Amino acid sequence: MDALNVTQFGKWTVDEKLALSRMALVYKVRKNGSSRKAVLKTPCSLLEKDLAFFRRECEITGELGISRYFPRFIEASTVAPPYYLVMNNIPGVSFRTHFLSCQERSLLKNEFAFQIKALYGAAIALEKMHEGGFIHNDIKLGNFIRKPRGRVILFDFGIARRGKLSIQGGREILIYEEHSPTVRGTPLYMAPELYSSKEYNKHVMYSSLADVWSFGITSYLIFSGISPFRDDSISCLSHSIRSDTPKSIPSLDKKVMHLIYTALEKQRKNRPTMRELRQELGSRMDEFGINYMQ
Repeated sequence: MDALNVTQFGKWTVDEKLALSRMALVYKVRKNGSSRKAVLKTPCSLLEKDLAFFRRECEITGELGISRYFPRFIEASTVAPPYYLVMNNIPGVSFRTHFLSCQERSLLKNEFAFQIKALYGAAIALEKMHEGGFIHNDIKLGNFIRKPRGRVILFDFGIARRGKLSIQGGREILIYEEHSPTVRGTPLYMAPELYSSKEYNKHVMYSSLADVWSFGITSYLIFSGISPFRDDSISCLSHSIRSDTPKSIPSLDKKVMHLIYTALEKQRKNRPTMRELRQELGSRMDEFGINYMQ
């Protein structure tokens, strides 16, 4: 079945194609005989190994969807084609659209307040995911949406995994180990330990602290609009991520810059947890007199 040409998924009719990636197609749909609209995701590949990822995403969305920080699960078809996952339509703007386009304009007078409140909202959402026992594995600008009233939604659980709780240095960390020649994730946002696994073909250990690294990259992009590492090619990016220290952002408060640097520690054990990072972000906001809810 060619997902590109399907216009009907069960009781849902396609209105508009929203996105296409290597793994999935995303549509805006409406329920037959109703004005109800939603977002529908369907896998591009029907290979069993790819369907396993899709089924896992449906399960994770169902578990997390009871929280206001994630898309709300409506229904899914995972047994026979057409395969699909239906979620609520989230009004708002993605971080990628807002923060990268903002770099083309003169910053608003209160842009820093907007940036740090959005980042704090993203930290809450990722912390909630970790508390739920899951590692996202693909934290990036494009996977956060800021709703009109400010709440941040984290989505796209296509390569997320349930983690195993591990106590390391007195802290609770989620880990997931996999013996595979393939490391999944978006190259710019991947932690150095994942590149090491990829290059030396070792078993891959995903962790909640790799999500923290990706959050650090997301933070750097929000405040600067540019990559913190040289990304002319994958090999160049891999070397830069494992070897280089990102340049300081001149206009950014030094304490906030320090927080980003802690998230981008090369050694996983030296990074804070998302709870620790979110708490520190909250302290910085208090110092600036910035209220997240306003």
